[in-house]
Amino acid sequence: MTPDQSGGSRKGPLGLALSTVAIVLSVLALVAALLVPGPTGPTGPQGGTGAIGPQGPIGPTGPPGAQGPAGPSAITDSVNDFASIQIGSVCTHYTGSDVTVTVPGPGTIVIWATVSVGLNHTIGTIDSAWILLSDRASDCVRGPSTGYGYVWGADPSGMHYETVPLLRSFSVSGSGSTTYGVNGIMSLGQDSGDTFVSAFITAVFYAS
Repeated sequence: MTPDQSGGSRKGPLGLALSTVAIVLSVLALVAALLVPGPTGPTGPQGGTGAIGPQGPIGPTGPPGAQGPAGPSAITDSVNDFASIQIGSVCTHYTGSDVTVTVPGPGTIVIWATVSVGLNHTIGTIDSAWILLSDRASDCVRGPSTGYGYVWGADPSGMHYETVPLLRSFSVSGSGSTTYGVNGIMSLGQDSGDTFVSAFITAVFYAS
């Protein structure tokens, strides 16, 4: 090789090609280093719980459930009586006011009644009638469910009509039929003009 005038050496074609290849390889190595990911780092600590999101929309209404079994039905009976029957000074049963209830088992029979009585009054005399519901025709024992027809002694003479509401319940221990009716007694001022006028009675059985 012959030195040039500047004191350096002149590169030949082979040296220039090698330099170019070296440059290209360097660029490729840099690009590969940038593109190829490094090894995965260790897992970081878990973050805190985020805020609760908004409530979602209400879902559609579900189908209706199956119908339940039918409940026990009440057994009822009723009677209307318009017979005029004298009320005595001893226990008197209002004939025709009877209602009979046949039940399949234990429970309670509740009886409502509206009874009209006529009291023949003489001024200066008190008239008092005890009216009650019972399962015995001779029962006139006064109790919490007894109703009263009453005329004061100072009231004018003549026929006085009183409406007596009644309510009484009876417990039954088993199946069978029982008859209930209206009884009455004149506790004061009895005479032949004192009478039952009418009765409206309803009995309802409730199974236990």
